[in-house]
Amino acid sequence: MPQSRRLKGTGGLWQRTQTRLNPRTGEQETINVWQAAKEVAHPTDATKRKWVTGTGSTPTEASKKLAHNLERHYQRLAIPQSASAIIRHGGQTLQSYLEEWVRELDPNRVSPQLQRKYAQYLRNHVIPHLGGIAIKDMTYTQLKNLFDATLPEKKKPNGDQLLGTNARLNIYKVLNQALKVAVKKGTIDRNPLELVTPPRYKQPEENIPQLMHVARWLFETLEEDDLEAYDHFLLGVMGLRRGERLGLSFSDITFTGQTPKMTIRQQLSWITGEGLVVKPTTKTGKLRTVFLTDPWLASLKRMKDRRREQKKLPSFKPAPQFADLVFLKDSGKPWSLNDDNDYWNTLQDRYNVKDNIRGHALRHIAATSMADNGVEVEVAMEILGHQSEAMQFYYRRTTARKQSSQVTAYGQGWSRKTP
Repeated sequence: MPQSRRLKGTGGLWQRTQTRLNPRTGEQETINVWQAAKEVAHPTDATKRKWVTGTGSTPTEASKKLAHNLERHYQRLAIPQSASAIIRHGGQTLQSYLEEWVRELDPNRVSPQLQRKYAQYLRNHVIPHLGGIAIKDMTYTQLKNLFDATLPEKKKPNGDQLLGTNARLNIYKVLNQALKVAVKKGTIDRNPLELVTPPRYKQPEENIPQLMHVARWLFETLEEDDLEAYDHFLLGVMGLRRGERLGLSFSDITFTGQTPKMTIRQQLSWITGEGLVVKPTTKTGKLRTVFLTDPWLASLKRMKDRRREQKKLPSFKPAPQFADLVFLKDSGKPWSLNDDNDYWNTLQDRYNVKDNIRGHALRHIAATSMADNGVEVEVAMEILGHQSEAMQFYYRRTTARKQSSQVTAYGQGWSRKTP
């Protein structure tokens, strides 16, 4: 009988050898398999315990089999899986806690859309693998295995990787946020996920020149069909970051005179424990002055006219710290970054935009468009910020255009010199 050999640091997941009959050769063969296991206490009889296992060719398959077998075990006991809060040393399971955490999210601080997204991350990618563990028993090695082995090995039906680095990073952030709350509530003494290195953010690979054409079409369509939505996002193609746009104040805009302009000195931001705040600084810590012309000047004038109409609404009651913001809802509340992102995605769905444009990509589109339209580097840096990521797109585009024209000239010169 082959003995199981638990690998160091794998927690409830290890490799073992298994003997099976090869149907093609008719001979016994030894293979390596993964086995996931969990000790489960009986919900009403503390003297009864059972090891439930799942076996598969990969850690992901073994974990899925374990989750399936756990569900069957609870069904045989005639209790729902969510009632499995009493296991091992007793206490609340991770699944039970995470479901409770999502329910308790403040709707004034977390939009319903974001709440659903958090729930999906946890329900689809954390609970199936670790949900049955008592939250107090959860270990660093179990969490490390989740992010270093289990999630990266998840596959789509066609065999492609299901979760990229950025998706795994989002899952990590949500789980980390939930566990930090658990520490503050005294549910656990420390957050073991803090010891796990988070997945590294990877810059999305986007065809910005192609998206630039799509964005231009979308804004032209919005200008004709939905002028309010057009005005809401137009500063994005001036190169403002989302937080800078949503944090723009009317007092920082000069509408009249020979040089209408706006000063970017602050940003709308979310601070855990405080909610939405206007931070009196930009991301780089430096203010920028951007001179205005149409279509941006005309758009901001329309926004000012809309504010006059909003002030007539009984529902318009902005808090003092937000009252001067250009972008406010009819209730007087500011647009959160998540609300703004949902609005942008809704517009793309409405107009059937096939090449999805991330909201932040508008800055990259702005930088590329500036390069195409001959905006000088000093001006681009003043608008976008000297050390900004968007300037890389500007340089990349200007370098490519200069290289194209100069290599063409070089090729023509070489051709004249060769027989």
